[in-house]
Amino acid sequence: MKLIELSKQLEEIISKHDLKAIEKGLKSEELEKNILAINEKDRVLKIGIVGRVKAGKSSLLNALVFDGKNILPKAATPMTASLTKLEYGEKVEAFVEFYTNEDIDILKSDYEKYAKKFKELEENKIEELIKIQQRKLNQEFLDSSTKKEIEEKANKFTNLEMKNDLLYASYDQYERIDKSKIDLIELQEFKNIEASNMDILNEKLLDFVGVDGKYMPFTKSVTIKLNNENLKDIEIIDTPGINDPISSREARTEDLLQECDVIFIVSPSGQFLSNEDIVLIDRITNKEGIQEIYIIASQIDNQLYGSEKVKNGGVLPKVLESISETLTKHTQEILNKNKEHLSPDIFKKFFKNDVLYSSGAIYSMLQSFENKQDWDANLQKIWENLNLHYPDYFNDNESAKINLSLLGNISTIKNILEDVRAEKDEIIERRKNDFIKAKMESLKEYKEEITKDIEQNIEKIESSDIEEIKKQKNNLLRIRIETSEAVTWAYEDYIDEFRLDLKNNLNNKIENFFEDSKNDLDNSEDSRKEEWETGMLWWKEKHSKNVTLVKSKVIRDSLKNLISKIEDSISKEADDKIINSKKILLSKVVPVLREKAGDKNIDIHQIEKVVRNTIKSIVYPEINYTSTFPKELDKGGKLEGSEAEEFIESANNYISNFQTIVKKDVKSYISLMTDSLKKQNLGEDIISNYVKDIERLENDINNKELSLTKYKYILEQLGDIKC
Repeated sequence: MKLIELSKQLEEIISKHDLKAIEKGLKSEELEKNILAINEKDRVLKIGIVGRVKAGKSSLLNALVFDGKNILPKAATPMTASLTKLEYGEKVEAFVEFYTNEDIDILKSDYEKYAKKFKELEENKIEELIKIQQRKLNQEFLDSSTKKEIEEKANKFTNLEMKNDLLYASYDQYERIDKSKIDLIELQEFKNIEASNMDILNEKLLDFVGVDGKYMPFTKSVTIKLNNENLKDIEIIDTPGINDPISSREARTEDLLQECDVIFIVSPSGQFLSNEDIVLIDRITNKEGIQEIYIIASQIDNQLYGSEKVKNGGVLPKVLESISETLTKHTQEILNKNKEHLSPDIFKKFFKNDVLYSSGAIYSMLQSFENKQDWDANLQKIWENLNLHYPDYFNDNESAKINLSLLGNISTIKNILEDVRAEKDEIIERRKNDFIKAKMESLKEYKEEITKDIEQNIEKIESSDIEEIKKQKNNLLRIRIETSEAVTWAYEDYIDEFRLDLKNNLNNKIENFFEDSKNDLDNSEDSRKEEWETGMLWWKEKHSKNVTLVKSKVIRDSLKNLISKIEDSISKEADDKIINSKKILLSKVVPVLREKAGDKNIDIHQIEKVVRNTIKSIVYPEINYTSTFPKELDKGGKLEGSEAEEFIESANNYISNFQTIVKKDVKSYISLMTDSLKKQNLGEDIISNYVKDIERLENDINNKELSLTKYKYILEQLGDIKC
C-alpha cells in the first residue's frame, strides 16, 4: 500500500541522516496494523436480534440461517435469556462465558434485598389479615389454626406480588447458584465445547442453557460457531430480555448493539410493541457508521382470521397489506410517545422503514412442504386454519407454496440483509479511504516540515559569512545570562495566565455539566397510584399509595454522559490552550529577545522550534472516571417503589461525591500541567539551542561543499516521496 511504503521511506531517511522533526501521525507499523484492523473488524456484518421471550426470535434465526429447520432452541428455553452469538467457524463448537465472582456477589446482594422486601411485605399482610379476622370475629385473640391459615394466605399473596418485583430475577438466579453447590473453578474446563454436528452440540449445551441444566445458573453468554455458509461474513447477536439480573451483561448487550450494522426488533403481532418491547428499544443508541433498524411483527399467521379478514373480504394479499399498514401506524404512535428517550438519529432510523411481518413457522412449513407428515402439531394446526379460512390460496401445491412464501416473508428480510451488506462494504471502503487520506496529509506535512528545515540550512550555508557567525556566537555567549533571565520572566508571566485561564474555563464548563445532570435526575422521577383491596368477599377495605417510578437507563445514560463530557472537556480545554500557546509564547518572548540580543541575533524559526519543544514537554495527567462508575447505578429497565427510591438516592449521592472529586482533580490536573511548564528553562533553552545551531552552521560552512552535497542529497530523497 502506497501510504505504508511512503511512511517507511520517510522513516528510513530520518533515521539514516539523524534528522529531527515533530512526530506527526502514526509510524508505518502502526499504520499497517490500523488499516488491517479496519478491514478485519468491519468485514463481518453484525446483526442484532432484540425481542422479549417467546417473541419468535429463534424461529426468525432458524429461517434466516438454517433455512427454516429448527436448529436453534425455541425461546421457551433459557437459551434466549442469555446473551448468544452465532458466528462462522471451521468446526462446530461453543464458547461459554460464566458469571464471575463479582457478578455473583451482585446477585447475592440483590437476593438479600429481595428476601428483606419479601419478609417485610409478608409481615405487613399477616398484620392486615389478622386485623380483618379480629374485626370479623369480634375477638382479640385468634387460635393457632386461624393464624396458620392467615400466614399461608399472606405468603401466597406476597409470592404473587413479589414475582413482579425487579429483584426477583436476581433472587431466582442466586438461589439456583447457591443450591447447585458448584465452585466456579470447576467450570473452567467447560469454556470450550466441541461437537461433530449441531444436534450433538445442542444436546451438550443443555447442561449450560437448558431449563434444568446443571451449569445453567452460571451461564452468562454463549458463542456458537458453525460451519454454515449462511454465517460467513455475518455475526448474529441474540440479546437477552429485559431486567437482566447481571448489570455487566446488560452493559455488554448495549455495547454489542451499538456495534451492529442492522438491528431487527422482533415483536409478536398479537401483542405488538408492548411496554416490555419499549424498554428493550431503549437499549439501542447511536453509533458511527451505518445502523439500519427494522421492526418485525412475528407470528403474523395468528392475525389472519379476525377483523382484518372480514374488512378485506378474505383477499389474502389485501389482508396482509392492511395488517402491515396498521402495525406501521401503531409503531409511529408508540415511538412518538417515547421520542424523548431516543436520540434524534435513531428516531429517524426507526421511521425510515415500514414494519415488516414474518412467520418463522410458516417459512418452516414451506421448506418442508413435501414432507407434511413430519410437521408437528403446531404446523398441522396452522395448515388446517389456512385451508379453512383461505381455501382459494391453498387448494393446490403451487399456489400454496407461493402464498406460504408470502406469509413467511423471509425472502424480504434476507434481501434487506444483502442490501445492508452491499452498503456496508462501501462504507468500510470509505472509512478506510478517509483514514488513508488523513494519514497521507499528515505524512505530507511531516515531509514538508523536514524539507523546510533542510532548505533553510542550505540557504544559511550559502549566504552566511563565517566571521559574522563567529561574532554572533560571541555576542550570544556574552549576553547569555541576562537574555536568558529576561525570557524566563516573560515565560513565568505566561504560565500564570495559562493556569488562570484554564482553571476558569474548566470550572465554568464543569459546573454547567453538573447542573444539566441534576436536572435530568429531577425530570426522570415519576409516580403512579397503586390501589388494592383486602378482606373477604362480604367485607372489603380499600388501600392506596403513591409508588415512585424511575427509568434507570435514562439516569444511568445521563450520568455516563456526564462522565464523558467532563473527560472530553478537560482534555479539549487543555488541548485548546496548548494549541494557542505557541502564538502567545512567541508574542511574549520575541520582544524580549529583540530588546536584549538585537534584531540581528533573532531567528524566528529557531525560537519556534524551542517553543514547540517546550509545549511538547507539557504533561497531560490521565483523567478517567468511566472505570469508577458504581455498580449499583449500572442498571437498565424501569424501577419502582423502594428500589426506585434507593436508585435515585444513590444517583444523587454519586453526583454530589463526583462533583467534589472532579473539582479536586481539576485543581490537581492544572497544577501538574503548570509544574511541567515550570520545569522548562525556556530562556536558557533558547540561548543554548542558538549556540548549538550556530556551532553546527559554523561547522557546515567550514565544510561547505560536503555539507551542501549532503543536504541536497537528502532533498532529492525527500522529493522521491510523492505524497
